Amino acid sequence: MVQAYPAIVTVLLQTTVILTVSAGITPRSERMFYHFHLHKCAGTRMCDEARFRNETIVKGANCNDGGDGPARRRSRVGGLYNEHWRCQDRLKLYKSSHITYFQTETLFNKQMLECNDDLFIAVTLREPLSRVVSHIRFDSMFIKDGVQHFRNASFTSIPREMPIYGSAVVNNYYIRSLLGSAVFHLPLGRITREHLTQAKAVLDNVLILILEEVTNREKLLECYADWVTAPHAEAPKLRDNKTGGKLATFKQRHMDKEWTAELLSLNKLDLELYDYAKGVSLQQLASCT
Repeated sequence: MVQAYPAIVTVLLQTTVILTVSAGITPRSERMFYHFHLHKCAGTRMCDEARFRNETIVKGANCNDGGDGPARRRSRVGGLYNEHWRCQDRLKLYKSSHITYFQTETLFNKQMLECNDDLFIAVTLREPLSRVVSHIRFDSMFIKDGVQHFRNASFTSIPREMPIYGSAVVNNYYIRSLLGSAVFHLPLGRITREHLTQAKAVLDNVLILILEEVTNREKLLECYADWVTAPHAEAPKLRDNKTGGKLATFKQRHMDKEWTAELLSLNKLDLELYDYAKGVSLQQLASCT
């Protein structure tokens, strides 16, 4: 006979594993704030908020330094995606300019985790399939036959150095982005459960903001980053980016059942990672005192 549990007990049972593996995240204090900007996950809004709160930011698009953006993805200092720029050297340079906040919008450099004493790290995630569609809608505008490019990349492995095009965009983009270029550029369908485990380990060491959880997001930023909005002030709102049309209209016009089903299949591990991230984010919120 199946035991019926009250709803609250069921929730606790489902979250037990998450609560025991989540690493403790400490408040920012005087540390520099680094937001890893996953493309189409409200990084522009985060940069706007940093300005609103009088952070001293890197003077590049979306608070990105040279080599940290999808277009300017190389620098003389760190090479491609700035993967060879040691966090200690970056922080030394930024401190000399009194920088307090920066973002990167290419691939996560796990060396950043070595600077925990001086660097406070956060990342924003949204529902993965929503992100993929938003990405396709937006970035298909800037290349010839853009929508067809992304459709082709969903069925045939298409490598691209620019991390906003190619098959990586439509196949477990979160996991690929969190694990660096060696994983990001794996062929279509080559992301494994071991990669999922490694991506979870990265998330265990950063503040996790969930785009859809607006109230929780604001509480987390207040609790951990001391981003408090004064009662008389109005913080920047989430931008409703309609480039390429509204999501629902875009999907109806351009995405048939075959493509939609393929995207679901290609992103199953990212969907698992997203569910894990939501659980860890809730645990981080519960730890606020």
